[in-house]
Amino acid sequence: MAEGFVWEQASVDGSRSQSLDTSVLECPICLEQLRYPKFLPCLHSFCEECLGSFITKESSGKMASASSFSCPVCRKVTEPMKPSEDKKGWAGQFPTNNLAVEMIRHLQNTNTLITCKPCEKKGNTNVPAKFWCHQTKSYFCATCKIDHHDLFHEECEPENITEGNK
Repeated sequence: MAEGFVWEQASVDGSRSQSLDTSVLECPICLEQLRYPKFLPCLHSFCEECLGSFITKESSGKMASASSFSCPVCRKVTEPMKPSEDKKGWAGQFPTNNLAVEMIRHLQNTNTLITCKPCEKKGNTNVPAKFWCHQTKSYFCATCKIDHHDLFHEECEPENITEGNK
């Protein structure tokens, strides 16, 4: 079950040397990031909508009285908590995968824009940072690196954190 996990390691500046393997947060049916993740007793997780569509399609060829379905991944026979309910609602009966929800929320928060701290202090909150100074533990845009950082910290060279140089 632990396959596919690579725990992220954040350095002092917050950059990531490794990231969580996002395939564990991917729905095996639609191959996109899980939305309203539900997990089956076999612990496979799916988008609630995808699982509902799968159940409906799989049970369409069977008798109307069918009270179970096979997991789309491992094929384990799975029974909903209330088989008498309409098959379209079976997916909603399974527990929400709160771990996946929290992991997705964490990944979304770590993908936010890193902004220049001097520009923020001047009121411009949308200037992307291009440099990280280990000594001052601050982010700088190219202009503020020259105008502020380089004036006072001649002895250090900030790290370039742009996408191509991470």
